[in-house]
Amino acid sequence: MGILEPPLDKLMRRVNNKYALVVAAAKRGRQITESRDRVVDSAIPKPVTVALQEIADGLVGVTEGEPSREDKPQSEGGLTAEAQG
Repeated sequence: MGILEPPLDKLMRRVNNKYALVVAAAKRGRQITESRDRVVDSAIPKPVTVALQEIADGLVGVTEGEPSREDKPQSEGGLTAEAQG
């Protein structure tokens, strides 16, 4: 079973690999859960699904960088997922 919306090929145009996609969607989903504003107006209650839609639409940027000292204890490395604009 895979995700249907947004399509994986559309998501993969925004990120370099599936690992980066998973980490970015999880980080953005956590941000949404912690009451940060959603960039996409959606009736979808699941924050990771909303995060994937934001990534697919190009409304959330996914960047990879060298992990900072604060990031190293976490397994997420230097990936960030932040709303643009």
